[in-house]
Amino acid sequence: MTSEQLIYMDESGINNNETATYAWCKKGKRYHDTRPGKRRYRLSIIGTLSNGKFFDPMVYQGYCTAKVIETWLEKCLLPQVKVGQVIIMDNAPFQNSKKIR
Repeated sequence: MTSEQLIYMDESGINNNETATYAWCKKGKRYHDTRPGKRRYRLSIIGTLSNGKFFDPMVYQGYCTAKVIETWLEKCLLPQVKVGQVIIMDNAPFQNSKKIR
């Protein structure tokens, strides 16, 4: 297979309330900090890499689910996939739905 035939797909996300649970201090001192008690929101991104180029990015607020992946595949990626191209995904649980396979 050539690099033009391979499409690598992945997703990632960050929370807006990430806090450090550990820190370095001088010997004998203790680290203290506040930690939010509730979740705020998560910002996620899905995209593909093929032949050294990043394309079809989708940024959204929330967690990645099978429904999000299905919608993104149907609306963004699959209309552009050519015959002979292969989509390579990781083994995330939400990508194991029968519809995605």
